[in-house]
Amino acid sequence: MGGGAGADVTFYKAMVPWRNGEIESLRDIIADDLCVLFVGLNPAPVSVEKGHYHQGRRGKQFWNLLTRNCFMPEPLPGEFHDDLLLENSLGITDLVKTPSKSAKRLDVEDIKYGRTELRRKIRKYKPKVVCSVYKSALEKLCEQKFTNQWGLLDEQIGDSTLFALPFPQLPPEEVARHMQELRKLIGKDCHD
Repeated sequence: MGGGAGADVTFYKAMVPWRNGEIESLRDIIADDLCVLFVGLNPAPVSVEKGHYHQGRRGKQFWNLLTRNCFMPEPLPGEFHDDLLLENSLGITDLVKTPSKSAKRLDVEDIKYGRTELRRKIRKYKPKVVCSVYKSALEKLCEQKFTNQWGLLDEQIGDSTLFALPFPQLPPEEVARHMQELRKLIGKDCHD
């Protein structure tokens, strides 16, 4: 994997197994016992094209949120944020691996398949916290609405706790408060 000073950049675009075949998407960035596994709904075509997670406008705001809140450093010139995830005990995946410009275009069968696969990955890799990039990913994963619920949820998958990040729905000060809650949950100091 890429990351670290002077490391080669890794591209995550790959043919990934999906339903009854393979599709061009982004491969998971995942390992055993991560502090946080971030879960998006599905990759945007621009991200798949560039070979890196969250390359659209909203996605870049997500990466800035993580660096501003001490989850990872800013990447060096020529690096990408996702290259720094594993060395910071973070990972990322999507509920659905099928790229689309809008989550409204997701196929019900893709969601069902993704739910089963993501639950299997969570049980296998045992991240401490499974955190949504957008809350709808956790709602589809758990097949329930978390209306007006943010932060630590009363749900678990295996030994992994679920956390609904209020990005980008709530004002920045509320998002910052929940980011602090997530840091405390995983024992990450802002001075690490």
